[in-house]
Amino acid sequence: MNWNMVKNFALGGGAVLVFALLMGFVNWRIGVLVDQAIAAQDLGTDVKIISMDTNIATNEFGIAENKEDNEDTKQQLRDVAAVLMRPPRNNDDD
Repeated sequence: MNWNMVKNFALGGGAVLVFALLMGFVNWRIGVLVDQAIAAQDLGTDVKIISMDTNIATNEFGIAENKEDNEDTKQQLRDVAAVLMRPPRNNDDD
């Protein structure tokens, strides 16, 4: 048996094994990093959703206040229009 062939076969097999282990480690590490990035993005999305819900609730409260203000303004305009539409008084005191 040729020892050079055995040595080359062993070294080649060892290189393939090391390469396979290294690729497995790299794939595992990439998977971990991707999972962390997705989790961070999901957390950011949850925070955005909560913020949007808060903004919607605040806007709904503001809309209700604006409706009340609009009704008050309409009533004031009706009162002013009623005063302006009255016929003038005759002052014949001259």
